[in-house]
Amino acid sequence: MRFLAGVYNGNEFPFDLTDLRALDTDLANACIDYLNYDRLAKAEVHTHLPDGGRQMQWFISQHGIRPQLHLSSTEEHEQRLYALSVRLDRERDALLKEALGDVLGHYESKTFGGLLATEPPPDSDRPMVHARLLSESVTKPLCGATDGPWSPRGFDFRRVTCQECQSRVLHPDDDSV
Repeated sequence: MRFLAGVYNGNEFPFDLTDLRALDTDLANACIDYLNYDRLAKAEVHTHLPDGGRQMQWFISQHGIRPQLHLSSTEEHEQRLYALSVRLDRERDALLKEALGDVLGHYESKTFGGLLATEPPPDSDRPMVHARLLSESVTKPLCGATDGPWSPRGFDFRRVTCQECQSRVLHPDDDSV
C-alpha cells in the first residue's frame, strides 16, 4: 500500500525504492509491472478505484500512512538547518529531532496532563501513569480507567505507562482504540 500511495502522490507519500528488497519476489514484480504500466500515463492510479481519490485516501489512512513532513522553502528552513548543522558539526537529523522534541513537549504540555494512579495495578508494584486532556472539565484518563483516585502531574509522553492512553495520544482519530 505504501508503494501505491507513492505512485498516487510521491511528494506526500514517498516510497523508498530500496523497500522493494524487503518484499517477496511476486509482490516486488507486481510493483515493477505496475510502474511499467503506469509509464504509459493512460490513467492515474486512483482512477482504477470505483470512488477514485476519496477511496485511495481512505486506503492510505486505513494503513496508517501519513504524509511526509516538508520544511518550508519560503522561510529557508532547509538552508538554515544545513548551515547550522555545518557550523555545529552535527547531523541535520539530530538537530531536527531535538527541535521536534522541544516543540512536541511544549504543545503536548498545553494539551495533555498526566495522572498518577494512587494504587498500583495487581500485576505491578508501580502505579500507572495516564494521560488526560486538559480541556475537559472532569479530570479523567483518556483511556477511561477507573484505577483512581489520581494525583495530577505534568505531561511527559515517555512517562505515560498506560498503553491505551499512549495509543489515544498518538491516534486521536481512531475510535477503535
